[in-house]
Amino acid sequence: MQDPTDAQAYDYGLYLIQQSLAVTSLRTLADYGGNHLLAEQLNYDQAEQLRQAEERIPHLNVEQRNAYDAIYDSVQRQAGITFFVHGPGGTRKTFLYNTLCCALRGQGKVVLCIASSGIASLLLIGGRTAHSRFKIPLQLFENSTCGISKGTLLAQLIQAADVII
Repeated sequence: MQDPTDAQAYDYGLYLIQQSLAVTSLRTLADYGGNHLLAEQLNYDQAEQLRQAEERIPHLNVEQRNAYDAIYDSVQRQAGITFFVHGPGGTRKTFLYNTLCCALRGQGKVVLCIASSGIASLLLIGGRTAHSRFKIPLQLFENSTCGISKGTLLAQLIQAADVII
């Protein structure tokens, strides 16, 4: 189709998403209530994510494994605990984060991977910058707020998140 309207392009995009879901998972677009942001987070191949987690977990050192177990258990219990992982560059924090992402996404959990910079976000599986995901203004003022409106697709995604890394 030459020169499609915006509505036609949108409809075709939904069609392509539906086709992709039919091939890669047991879910359909209707399962996501029309929220493409949530659909994107739930469309990971769970078996592949679990396989990657199982491959990564044995490579965690003792401290990483302790952090992994504590965070993983907290998510399973829906405890709502905040964790702070700190260490100098090169201590494989990103490896820990990606291992958690794989394990939790392998269970169908909604995992939002957030980083402060674009380069750091590229290292996280499915990563986004905080400014992009949470609509944080680039220039902050005394009265600055995030640009997320109640009831929007982004608000629904954040509410559905099982964990934010």
